[in-house]
Amino acid sequence: MVRTLTLLLLGCLMEDVFGNQFRVSLPQTVEAVTGSCLTIPCSFEIESEYEKHLNKKCEAKWQSTTEVKENQRTNLKLTTTKDMMGDLTKKNCTSTFKNMNPKHSDQYYFRLDCGQPLQYTYTHSPLTIVVKDVPPSPTLSPSAQEVKEGTSVSLTCSAPASCLLHPPSLTWTPKLAHSQETLKENQDQTKVQISVLNFTASHLHHGKRITCTAVYWKHGGSNVSVNSSLTAEVKYSPKDTRVSVSPSGPAPENRSLSLTCSSDARPPVQNYSWYRDDGGQETLIGHGRVLNITTWIHNRVYFCKAENELGAGRSNNTHINVHFPPWIRPFSNCTKAGNQINCSCETEGNPAPTLSWSLNGKTINQSDTIEINTDSPNSTYLRSSIILSLSQKRFFSALICSSLNSLGSTEHQFSLNDLKTPDEVPLLLIVPVTVASLVLVCVLLFVIRFLNKRHKLSTLAMAEENIYDNTSELGEEDAAHPLNDSQQISDNSPSSAATEGPRVIPGKDQEDVTYSSIIFKTKRNSKAGRKYGDVSTCETEERFVVEDIGQNFVQNAIEMGLVYAEVQFKSKTDKMA
Repeated sequence: MVRTLTLLLLGCLMEDVFGNQFRVSLPQTVEAVTGSCLTIPCSFEIESEYEKHLNKKCEAKWQSTTEVKENQRTNLKLTTTKDMMGDLTKKNCTSTFKNMNPKHSDQYYFRLDCGQPLQYTYTHSPLTIVVKDVPPSPTLSPSAQEVKEGTSVSLTCSAPASCLLHPPSLTWTPKLAHSQETLKENQDQTKVQISVLNFTASHLHHGKRITCTAVYWKHGGSNVSVNSSLTAEVKYSPKDTRVSVSPSGPAPENRSLSLTCSSDARPPVQNYSWYRDDGGQETLIGHGRVLNITTWIHNRVYFCKAENELGAGRSNNTHINVHFPPWIRPFSNCTKAGNQINCSCETEGNPAPTLSWSLNGKTINQSDTIEINTDSPNSTYLRSSIILSLSQKRFFSALICSSLNSLGSTEHQFSLNDLKTPDEVPLLLIVPVTVASLVLVCVLLFVIRFLNKRHKLSTLAMAEENIYDNTSELGEEDAAHPLNDSQQISDNSPSSAATEGPRVIPGKDQEDVTYSSIIFKTKRNSKAGRKYGDVSTCETEERFVVEDIGQNFVQNAIEMGLVYAEVQFKSKTDKMA
């Protein structure tokens, strides 16, 4: 006991003498796996005056606290060999120990033993060793992360590498992409094995467990593995959008069906829309997760769209399987071409119908004199044509096309007496079109004639109004300056006639002379509310050369107005004279 205290006292004195020059750098705690090896990173410093004593005879020893107290130098719990030790001449005291077991769990001090005078135990820096049967689980980072679909994701898995001779191997499940492993050093000089997994987030990854597994080597060939996992959280637009029909299976006509739209989305679907596919055109017909419809034979194709904040998803087209008895389309007819009769019959039904021909009450099939062709564009539509010889027409009484399925049957009888050739069909259309065109032309001519007549009457009324206006002015002038008897006689005398114009000789050019007698009457002016003055009867003669026997009344009236204007001018001239 006294000896132990003496050694501790000497160690303290040496530490005081050397001060901080004697120091060691190593981790505070290291963990090891039972049956595996353990590498302790270590480096040290000594006082400069002892540098010359560092040589290859120096040994590194690891003493437990108990062994230090008992001053035990041999049979240490931890022993190592030269090849498992760092180069002490370079102050590297890294040590590796094999086949660790739980008994090695303790607190240790590093001791540098180069013989006298360089022997030193670094008691100020203890090392704790923990040996476990199961290694610690690897660390995943980030431990939890929510990403959008299409985002690049990087996951890191790290596991302590306590044995540098056999560092742990890291694997990812599921194997989303290629991973890279590296060995890195921590600040305390311990090593860690790191694996980085880079991938692009997909909706298929959502909810999946991503696991990193670390496998540690053990003495004897047996290994031990540990793992860590995280659950992928991915946000994505609607996927796998689909339509379900209830009740399922074939449905008869006028049956109520419910169409339900389903989709996988995160966040959940916010809006459902229903569409009808009208030959490539999308027609919106409703909203909501469920659409109720009533079946009929011409049901369209339906699909739905599901939307959330990240996008939309579209379902496949859904065809409603409606069962109905067959019916024959109105396009079925017969035509005459040369010496043949061509008849076609089109039928539709679900389940798929059959189609047959009968002539004079007997079923007919393909033969040398009869040609029958049948094709089916789809599962519910059937088309058949038959070619008969025109020379046998007199033997035909009734040609019938019959269609049949499990829900019913129907037939159509063709008339072979009033057959038209393909060229006659356009002629039948030309006749009514021509008649309609002629009627339209007549109506237009009547309207034009009516408008022209109305325009002529309006012009005549305006001319009459001008005549009355001229007459009114003339009457007022005559009332203010009445003519004396001599003037009246003079105006009607031959000399007066000679001055006014060429003399008309009786018996000569009588065919070109027209005599007109005009009586001017009183007219009330409705607008002014006054009455024109009395106008005496005036007779005048004027010679009109008839150039066009067909002159209309309006033109004659205008010429009369000119005559009265000339009379007015004459009266004013006489007054001035």
